Amino acid sequence: MNTRRQFSKLLAVASLCAPMALMAQAFPSKPINLVVPVPPGGLVDTSARLIAEPLGRLIGQSIVVENKGGASGNLAYQQVARAPKDGHTLLVS
Repeated sequence: MNTRRQFSKLLAVASLCAPMALMAQAFPSKPINLVVPVPPGGLVDTSARLIAEPLGRLIGQSIVVENKGGASGNLAYQQVARAPKDGHTLLVS
């Protein structure tokens, strides 16, 4: 009975760790896109560019800052909402 309990615990831990290990290997598989809803030169744009380089070095992938000004930010919000849900497109606001 003790062996059965140990096996159950091991199986539970393995089932929790396996998807996380697979995700860790697959992410990020392409450059990260930071979408900024304002034109270049503002505070939000500067902040995004300041965090892009250290973040890129930390995760080992390039970070692209894309300014999408217009329509009070709605163009950027729509672009991020329509992007694939893979975590490679982020909104900086």
